[in-house]
Amino acid sequence: MIFPSLQFPVWFWPFLIVLGIVCWWILKSAIKYFPGWGLKDRFEPHSTHEKPKPRGGGIVLAVLFFLSLPFFLHLDLKFWGFLVGGILIVGINFFDDKYRIQWWLRLLVEIIACFVVVASGIEIAVLTNPLNNEAWLLYQTFPFLSKIFTIFWILLFVNMINWLDGIDGLATGISSISFLTLFGLSLLPFVNQPQIAELALVLVVLTLVFLRFNFFPAQIKLGDSGSTFLGYALAVLAIFSSAKVATFFLVLGIPLLDVVWVITRRMFFEKKSPMKGDKKHLHHRLMNIGLTVPQVCFLLYGIAAIFGFTALFLQGAQAKLAAILVLCTFAVLFFTTVALLERRRTINN
Repeated sequence: MIFPSLQFPVWFWPFLIVLGIVCWWILKSAIKYFPGWGLKDRFEPHSTHEKPKPRGGGIVLAVLFFLSLPFFLHLDLKFWGFLVGGILIVGINFFDDKYRIQWWLRLLVEIIACFVVVASGIEIAVLTNPLNNEAWLLYQTFPFLSKIFTIFWILLFVNMINWLDGIDGLATGISSISFLTLFGLSLLPFVNQPQIAELALVLVVLTLVFLRFNFFPAQIKLGDSGSTFLGYALAVLAIFSSAKVATFFLVLGIPLLDVVWVITRRMFFEKKSPMKGDKKHLHHRLMNIGLTVPQVCFLLYGIAAIFGFTALFLQGAQAKLAAILVLCTFAVLFFTTVALLERRRTINN
């Protein structure tokens, strides 16, 4: 049996129900009051929205999650590092949701937050060789490299989920699938992290409730505070659960490859800042070939779910490596097909 029996505290399930109800009620209020507080969507060149909508709704998820942490984690140095780092990232991006600040200032604060996390003792200590399944004790061999890799890992997730939030419901849905995968991963016998599984399930509930108001046509947007929070929580909980890089590459492989391509295109082909937004992300390109917002979401949900849930049942490192090769092959075919359809549509028009 891959998964052990689910034995959570008696209070956990009522806690989830109450949390979901509270989240629902606060979001309904946020939809009503946020625009009056200056928290509404801005018209930007890369935006797909025709009318301004309440923005920054993800702050609700962040606050409820951080208030839930003491129920599941010991109040040690790592807890405070996780909490303070999250407050810094969510805080600076919530400030951006309201006042619009320079991207470099946001990135600077995010880097500081990552240093806080690493200073508290949270770091990726082990990397596994996919060819022979040998563990490389990164923190013993190259302690400094372990910290740098952890900072890069968190920044990657924070900005990847942020860039996914280009159409209604996409970032929220992909995050929910990722947290559900993390939930299953944390229950595997060789991981056995029930507290992380509980926190992952808390985030599944919060994201699903938010998706009710965020799916097309959205009543409220995550905002940068919400999308960066989801990326941050996913990155740090993955470290807590000792998740393997291969597992999350399978879950988020398509968005990750899109991020790599977008950064490469902006820096080396268009000679502009990689942080300057545009409408050339994968989800925009799928819309350019005629897909609707819901169709794009369900397509990318399906890809993430198939590869993510498959990763849970791949026990060996070589099996995961084979799956990654399949994902890369699929990604090449997928991106090539999108490019050809996009070109044909342009020629026909």
